[in-house]
Amino acid sequence: MTYNSGSTLQKRFVTGRFTLAVLLSGALLLWVVCALSGVSNGADDVKALLLLPRWLRCALSFAVYMAVAYIANSFVLIEGRAPWLGGVLMWLTGLCFFVQESLFLPLSLLALTVVLSVLLSCFRRPDVQLWVYSAFAMLSSLVFFVPAAVYIFPLALVYMATTSVLGIRNILSALLGLFTPVWILYCLSFISGGVGAFYGASLQNIADAVQLSLLQPTPYRVMLLVAEAVVMLPCAVVFARSGSPAKPLMRKMLTFFIMAGIFLWVLSFVRGNDFSLLFTWRLPSLSIMMTYLFTLKMNRFTNIYFILVNILYIAVAAVGIWSLI
Repeated sequence: MTYNSGSTLQKRFVTGRFTLAVLLSGALLLWVVCALSGVSNGADDVKALLLLPRWLRCALSFAVYMAVAYIANSFVLIEGRAPWLGGVLMWLTGLCFFVQESLFLPLSLLALTVVLSVLLSCFRRPDVQLWVYSAFAMLSSLVFFVPAAVYIFPLALVYMATTSVLGIRNILSALLGLFTPVWILYCLSFISGGVGAFYGASLQNIADAVQLSLLQPTPYRVMLLVAEAVVMLPCAVVFARSGSPAKPLMRKMLTFFIMAGIFLWVLSFVRGNDFSLLFTWRLPSLSIMMTYLFTLKMNRFTNIYFILVNILYIAVAAVGIWSLI
């Protein structure tokens, strides 16, 4: 008996006309269930700050994640059409309830995604210095609001090295972008007479960023980390052995997202206090890696893998709901 890949769930998912609509509808349904459930996910800081109703916080959070999904969907990283990549990201936010109610998580992810979109434009081109300066200026500004963003700097340098833009002029552009927000804030602090407070806040941000806090394992966190590893590790191995995508720049960009996802995943073990933040920042990488694996090949083995991955993430969502009740 011959195997007909056209009848598999994976094939229907990848080539279906309504895949994006189904993913977004499913994600929206899960978000509505969470918003109406009355189950708190611990976003008390946002409640105190904005004093908004729960349903409105969830609606705003959903809208911000949709913006992130739109930007992620515009990245040209995978050969062939995969217009439902952003839908995968939204489906993941629907399955992981702890990322929904807080506005800080999606806003920080949106800011980081914008930074990454500028960073991905740093390749050999006539005006590359402007893009390098902009990327590092935006990333430096983000660090003042989210100190954990400092961990993106080594990833940015590695990406610049892979795209061969680590020349003297580009390094100077990066340094100029890095210190521009610092200089502006210092000048404002000097004018207002708060230089001491500026230094204190800067040192506190550095201390917060380098302080280690080991991850406190819970059944839900362990399951979530395992579910991510089931996607990231096979993707890294398959990508290294595959010639797709064939275009060098696409491969370098995809390498960056795979590397960033694995790096932030490992970082979660020593920055346990930032577990939710680091997971939220991995959502674009995770959705891109899922899309790559699902679209690269379609046979009996990959169809089984596709089904098992979906079952695993639904199981993770069920455990997450149980832990919040």
